Amino acid sequence: MFMRLSTLHKLIIFLGFISIYLSQFWYQYAPVIKLLTLIFFLLGSYIIIILEGSQKNFKYLFGCLLFFSFLIILGGLCGIYSPAQNLPLMFFYISIIFGSLFSLHFDSYLKMIKIFILVNLLAMIYEFATISYLLEPTSDYPSFIGRAKGFISYSKEAGAFILVFTLLFIRTLNVKWFIVLLFFAILSGSRLAMLIVFLAVIIELLYRMKIKHFMSPLSIFFSLLFVIILIASFYYYSTLEQSQIIINRLSGTLDTDHSSNNERIDFWFSHMTIYDSYNIIEYFIGSPGQTTSIIGNGSESALINLITDGGILALSIYIGAIIIMFFLEGFKINIFLHLLLLVLAMQLSRVNIGFLDGTLFWAYFYYLIARPNSNLIECGLIKIQKLENNCMRAFNR
Repeated sequence: MFMRLSTLHKLIIFLGFISIYLSQFWYQYAPVIKLLTLIFFLLGSYIIIILEGSQKNFKYLFGCLLFFSFLIILGGLCGIYSPAQNLPLMFFYISIIFGSLFSLHFDSYLKMIKIFILVNLLAMIYEFATISYLLEPTSDYPSFIGRAKGFISYSKEAGAFILVFTLLFIRTLNVKWFIVLLFFAILSGSRLAMLIVFLAVIIELLYRMKIKHFMSPLSIFFSLLFVIILIASFYYYSTLEQSQIIINRLSGTLDTDHSSNNERIDFWFSHMTIYDSYNIIEYFIGSPGQTTSIIGNGSESALINLITDGGILALSIYIGAIIIMFFLEGFKINIFLHLLLLVLAMQLSRVNIGFLDGTLFWAYFYYLIARPNSNLIECGLIKIQKLENNCMRAFNR
């Protein structure tokens, strides 16, 4: 009986996965399938938990559903538009609910994610080679301008998704995956994804070399081979006509006088200026859509999006989860740097709050929380004690 329920639960997780991660495909060809699979995923997950007799999981996930559903409805009532228009603006809480359900079969979910990355990379290569989109674009230009997306709704979302996946899981991936991550980021055309994924790969390579003897001949050989492949691939990429727009944008990434960078910073300050005028209730729970309706453009920042539409509460939930994740994963320099890059990326763009990237983050977070022997307080105290002991040993030397 238990085996049958487990198999059924994996099927429900699969239905949820194809509903969310192939949403653009269903939206274009069969919207009803998207809706049905999502309903099966949401209702089926809770029914299976009840049938499995897991009272702990049910209380945990049902409490999560009630709490964040309450915040979504509260945001819908407090926004400047009608409740029906305000509710979609609270999408950053919906990702938390989705992630909590995927965490129940996290290993299966992660395998699906990896397969999806490989399949979507092939689709992006096809788009880049044919200079055309596989599916109709949403937020992208109608014609292909060098930013591939595959089965994902738009290229920025593809970049945010691979960025979050890299920062969360690069420490567990084989080196062969590093090329996949870089190619995916480059083909997405997202400057931030390219930069952050590249930095994450460099950090992880240096960390692994340090552990496995930095000057070993094998490490040097594979490092040189990796650099040669990367340089050759990027050179070939830069010679293609469809890459020129991305190359030009990439060249201005660190230029503070570049028009796109100035525009982004202006949006940050404009949104925060309006947020400063919120009343005490709005200051705490936000006012969905208020700053965007006045400025006429989004904040171009996940952190500012959270605080203006969800208040200090929403921002605290996301930042708090990242801090807790650091405690649960361990006090290692590569983990710290990867999570620091995640916070930086959230300031620079709308990263880690979408349906794909946000759901992935929260699924992993809940998985870490639910692991055996993952008592947060005990885990944190033990690791802090270990850190203090290491510091003392280093000082005594």
